[in-house]
Amino acid sequence: MHFATVSRALRGVGEVAPATRLRVQAAAARLGYVRDPAFLALCGRKPGGAGGVRRQRIALLFNRAPENGFAGYHHYRAMERSVSARAIELGYDCEVLFVDRDEYRGRLLHRYLQSRSIRGLVFAAFEPGRPTVELPWDEYCAVKFDSHRVLPEFTLVSVDQFHYTRLAFRRMRELGYRRIGLAVARRDEVVLDGPHTAALLLEQAGIADEDRVAPFLIESGIGLRAVGRAIGEWVRGERIDAVISNLTQVWWLVRPYKTDGGRPVASAALCMVRRVPHVAGIDGNIGLVGTHAADLLAGLLQAGRSGVPLAATRTYIRGTWRDGATAPPVRPR
Repeated sequence: MHFATVSRALRGVGEVAPATRLRVQAAAARLGYVRDPAFLALCGRKPGGAGGVRRQRIALLFNRAPENGFAGYHHYRAMERSVSARAIELGYDCEVLFVDRDEYRGRLLHRYLQSRSIRGLVFAAFEPGRPTVELPWDEYCAVKFDSHRVLPEFTLVSVDQFHYTRLAFRRMRELGYRRIGLAVARRDEVVLDGPHTAALLLEQAGIADEDRVAPFLIESGIGLRAVGRAIGEWVRGERIDAVISNLTQVWWLVRPYKTDGGRPVASAALCMVRRVPHVAGIDGNIGLVGTHAADLLAGLLQAGRSGVPLAATRTYIRGTWRDGATAPPVRPR
């Protein structure tokens, strides 16, 4: 085999047959070969003395295109901004792809990625039940944001839903609320392995039985008005003082309801993407999640660690509590 073919296979560039690339990479692994990041940086200069830098491309993939409602998901747009900005800082171009479009279905996505010399992928919160992807994973380095039960077990970075649910519950208790209810989408609990309800049960273990409220799981496929009516029935039936929820509109949904004492039902949003001054809740630090995802992918690319890892790491980014008018103190703090 020619040395140029070996070089291209190890660098993941050029027209090298997948079987040849895998054979070369396997031989390199047996020999203990590790790519030198300093040498890679030197090789990134364009020939001819122009002084420019050849920018490698990565791809940020979603499975909900703009024509299918992408703009309605604020955390998607926050991920796009943060991953793209960090990629540029690290010397990469970032291309955003929507895999639910016909031009990226099946083998077409792999062909497109190869044509653009893209070997690094960030999968952003893939939704179950929507189009997914199947690629020759040994040819790609990948990181995923959330997407716990979708795609292979790649390196994962996520907001810490378990921590921020506990934090919100404790903060509401400190503010004087006793019967605190949790309302979350059932689909989210399935996809994320139940972090919200697990956190609630752990916090409820330390309070009186009469203050415990069973979680309310919101079914998929119903409109916001129907969700509001269902939450209203739950709030009245359980005599709830305050609601914590991963629905950003929770403050609007509980606004019509009063507690037994005549106070408005309080609310706190879990994992806010945009700061709304009057809304209490958790700032989910989505931008930091995107930045970290880009950092992790750059590390995998520089080390040449493609494929599905034997033991994937998981990194959870914690949120920050923000006071707001939707959760005023019941008694002086």
